Amino acid sequence: MYEFRWDGTEKYCKQLSINRGYIWSSFTLYDGFAVKKREQWFASFLNNYPTPTQQDVINFHRFTGDGDKQNDLMMTRDGMYRTVSITSILLTKDRASMKYLDIKKENKSEVNIELSNSLTITQ
Repeated sequence: MYEFRWDGTEKYCKQLSINRGYIWSSFTLYDGFAVKKREQWFASFLNNYPTPTQQDVINFHRFTGDGDKQNDLMMTRDGMYRTVSITSILLTKDRASMKYLDIKKENKSEVNIELSNSLTITQ
């Protein structure tokens, strides 16, 4: 697994361990303090949910924060920027499940793909 990042000036590439979870925050939207706070929230989440379900991860993204709307995971900033959706992909040996939540319209959709010799897609 690799991390590819851009900080507005330079591009970065680094190999990551597949045995741990990661959280990323945009270099261009969040300062170092906000990034560290988000990393602490994620570490706490993984401590409470060592093997999180797909819904646990979605709930983490949807409900985590400390009331600072500028930097909570469901961010709203200056009336111009805000979190508009959450997408989660669960990939197993025989199945891929993508869940999409449109925050603005409160619409949910799910696509499941069975991975075998023949391809089956259900919605």
